[in-house]
Amino acid sequence: MKRSCGQGGVNRSTTSKDSPLPRNIRPEYTYPEPEEPPKEGPKPWVLQVDGSTTREASGASLVLTSPKGQRLSYVLRFEFKATNEAEYEALVVGLELAKAVGANHVLAKSDSQLVVGQVLGEYTVKEEIMQEYLDKVKAQVAKLQSFNIVRIPREENIEVDYLAKLATAKEDAIPQNIPI
Repeated sequence: MKRSCGQGGVNRSTTSKDSPLPRNIRPEYTYPEPEEPPKEGPKPWVLQVDGSTTREASGASLVLTSPKGQRLSYVLRFEFKATNEAEYEALVVGLELAKAVGANHVLAKSDSQLVVGQVLGEYTVKEEIMQEYLDKVKAQVAKLQSFNIVRIPREENIEVDYLAKLATAKEDAIPQNIPI
């Protein structure tokens, strides 16, 4: 859109003698059309997962946070020995939970380089059990409108790590009241 700009919005063919413009030139300015701000997609639910294994037990935890900040925290105790399987279990259960509460957009966070790398296709899956878990994750992801997974440092996964360690603690060692 072009707009003319003269004194008081009036076109004057004469200018003062101090003006650098000739009398028959009137300044014209072109104003760019205002750009619409980029539309942000819907805010995702954030799913943080972690696994834990000791000699006696295996477990995992997950924290699912809605875009409004509502949180669901779960601790899972397994009857089988697990290492990376615990991380995958937490991810699968977390994705199932996310879909059950109506989430369509999920951002998963894990400190497991292997699990994140396999889900993103950056790492090759070598064990059959890990391929089965990866297939379960992909089946859950297919039910969502959008999904992303990122690897975070352990320092950013402290709460979920603590909960995962609770899953593997001996029952008499678990405090009755735990501030989170």
